[in-house]
Amino acid sequence: MASAYGADYRGRQHVLQFSELTVYTTHWQPATISRTRTMIRRADPECYHLSLVKRGTVVTTLDGRQARYGLYGLRTHLTYRRLTKRAKLPPVGECHE
Repeated sequence: MASAYGADYRGRQHVLQFSELTVYTTHWQPATISRTRTMIRRADPECYHLSLVKRGTVVTTLDGRQARYGLYGLRTHLTYRRLTKRAKLPPVGECHE
């Protein structure tokens, strides 16, 4: 994970577990996350990830192809695949409730 905010980086994640379904709500400052093979093996190698963008934008790079998701964009991927994800907020750039 990389962020221009460095040591002052702020983010939140809430996890709800419903049998086989896990729901995460996250809110974080702009950052770039790269899922490496090691990270995939340690975490969730066989899951389906579905994201709804409610603020800002998310840009993902998967197999050399880039996709941009804006407000209410629905993003999906299989977690066994390596990807890079960049999250950007509107110009305010703050983490809000």
